Amino acid sequence: MNISQVQVDQLEQVWPNLLPMVARGLRHGQGDSLAPCDILHSLKSGDMILWIAHEDQTLYGGMVFQVSQSPRKKTVFVVILAGVEFERWANDMQAVLIEYQKGIGADCIEASCRKGMARKLERLLGWKAKAIIMEAPHGG
Repeated sequence: MNISQVQVDQLEQVWPNLLPMVARGLRHGQGDSLAPCDILHSLKSGDMILWIAHEDQTLYGGMVFQVSQSPRKKTVFVVILAGVEFERWANDMQAVLIEYQKGIGADCIEASCRKGMARKLERLLGWKAKAIIMEAPHGG
C-alpha cells in the first residue's frame, strides 16, 4: 500500500474522490463541529495536512492532521481518519505518521475519534485511550 502526502496543488484531483469518505467519517464523529468544506479550507491554507492510502489508481482512504504547539509539548493531532479497508493500510499509515512525528520533533500523536475507530486503533495499532470527550445535552 502506498501512503502519500497530498500537496495543495494536488487537492483538486484527490479531494473529490476522498470527499464521500470524509463526509461519512464526519457523520459518525465530529460532524457537528467540522464539515468537509472546513477541512478542505484548512488543507488549502496549509493549517492541516492530508495523506492518502492508495494502490495503483484505487484510493482507500486518507488521514488529515495538524501540528499544534502547547506550552509543554508539540503534538501531531489526527483530525480525521476515513476510508475503506482500514486494516490493509493502517500499519503503513501509522509508520509514515511516526516518521513525520520524529522528523518535526513532536512529542506525541493524538486523535479524537468515535468509539468504533478508537477500538480499531487500539486493536490494530496499539493506541490507548488517554481521555474521553463528553458533550452536555443541548438546552431544551
